[in-house]
Amino acid sequence: MSIIAIFVFSVVTFLTIPSLSKILGYYFCDEVEDIHSQALEEDKTVKVPFDCVISIFDIKSTHYTKYFSENYYLLRIGADQYVCVHIPTADIKFWKGVTLYHNPSEALVFNGEKKFALIGKVETFSAEEKEHLLNTVNANALQDYTKMINGEMTNPDIYVDLIYIDRELIFVAIESVVLLVFVILFLKVFRKYKEMKTEEEL
Repeated sequence: MSIIAIFVFSVVTFLTIPSLSKILGYYFCDEVEDIHSQALEEDKTVKVPFDCVISIFDIKSTHYTKYFSENYYLLRIGADQYVCVHIPTADIKFWKGVTLYHNPSEALVFNGEKKFALIGKVETFSAEEKEHLLNTVNANALQDYTKMINGEMTNPDIYVDLIYIDRELIFVAIESVVLLVFVILFLKVFRKYKEMKTEEEL
């Protein structure tokens, strides 16, 4: 029974610590200061502060492509500095309270005081995706977009894939409750086993 107890607590520890570490990693991740930030490395979790958003590919426009959807945006992280981000939802309500532009020239002169932030995982565009992105923007978009995407204001090699922190917290909470119930049940069985063992010895 002692061996089983050690095994159970090992399993609980093995399942719990990685989840808690992941959550802590979201709150203590590196912050992106500019498009040349060392934090922008593939698979790294980062915090991206921004003051306004630009829609790159509007589903109602000619900029809708086979590689990219209306879920890709540019976050303005500073004067003439933008980071591409992917939001896994097409719901425009996600940007409630945030200044959202469809015309890049408006964002270029925006003077926002309110700061927002997203936490996400850095992903790298494949060679095909990058080529398609640049060709599409150069062929169809306004000149301001071309200047942004081509590397003057934006790193065209990477994008940040949004992480829904609330969903992650809910998942960890559910996982913790399940594990706690499992441990409580095991402790009850373990205590019952000890009582039976003691009665046998008497």
